[in-house]
Amino acid sequence: MATRDRNVHPPSVAETSGPRVGLIVPALNAERNFKTFLPAIIAAKPSFHRLLLIDSSSNDRTREMAKDAGFEVVTIPRSEFDHGGTRQRGVEILSDCDIIVCMTQDAVLADAQAIAHLVAPFRDPEIGATYGRQLPRIGAGLLEAYSRNFGYSDKSFVKSWPQSKYMGIMAGAVSNSFAAYRRKDLMAVGGFPSNLVCTEDVYVGFKLILSQKKIAYVAESAVYHSHDYGVMDEFHRYFDIGAFYCAFEPWILKTAGTAEGRGLLFLKHQLKALMFKEPWLFPKCILSTITKYLGYRLGARWKLFPLRMRVWLGMNKAFWQRSELMIDRPTPVSTH
Repeated sequence: MATRDRNVHPPSVAETSGPRVGLIVPALNAERNFKTFLPAIIAAKPSFHRLLLIDSSSNDRTREMAKDAGFEVVTIPRSEFDHGGTRQRGVEILSDCDIIVCMTQDAVLADAQAIAHLVAPFRDPEIGATYGRQLPRIGAGLLEAYSRNFGYSDKSFVKSWPQSKYMGIMAGAVSNSFAAYRRKDLMAVGGFPSNLVCTEDVYVGFKLILSQKKIAYVAESAVYHSHDYGVMDEFHRYFDIGAFYCAFEPWILKTAGTAEGRGLLFLKHQLKALMFKEPWLFPKCILSTITKYLGYRLGARWKLFPLRMRVWLGMNKAFWQRSELMIDRPTPVSTH
């Protein structure tokens, strides 16, 4: 059961005639992240109407630090966290907001104007969602940095359907590490669904773009956010991704095409970059690619594995522990 702390600072309200912007941040033991995350949020505070933290029963100072920074705080049991469902709970709490910004606890705003840039495209009523650029975190290695630079261009663009069909699965891509949604459009496509193994943002992104809303990528709006995943971390993550695209939500691939092509393109460009900078990382790069592909293909066949094996294979352990109770979800939208 969730508890809502009423003894918090009043919501931060931007005294402007623009849309009311609410921020949702799911968190767990974020004290270390908050040392850099919160100062950046405070610097951008004039852009926000409300700040909401949904905390999965942290046992450090996460809640106290968030309250001091002006967040409303809702606490839930760790067992109740769900990538889509928890964020949707936040969307429902922020019912007086026009724009919902989603961030993760380890994404640090690059400057105080990042939120203003992120929400600016909503002046166009056809824009349903926006997402910003993700820069490599300070101290990121070459492979980690290249992953971010490959996926996040320094040029802004707008995606629509079917004009962006050539982009494949990237046509509906959004990242809840740093994204914004027009609340009424988000609710019109059903909001964030519960009980997804991962990528609730891509799910909603495709529902929006297939309902003839547009998605804007805003390169001028950026956060520092990247991960140095180990080989097994990549395996577990891609097991979940493979299950999502191939088993649970196959309508996305039927609509946009397979994901393997983009993976091969990424590998080709990554090897080219390593050749001129750090060729000794070739073996790690190849091993990582093989591991991700293996995880992806096994995830697509998750039903072949007993419950305990699924829990070990996947990254979202809580989801896989519930997997015996899962039922098939119907295709949510037509593919036009």
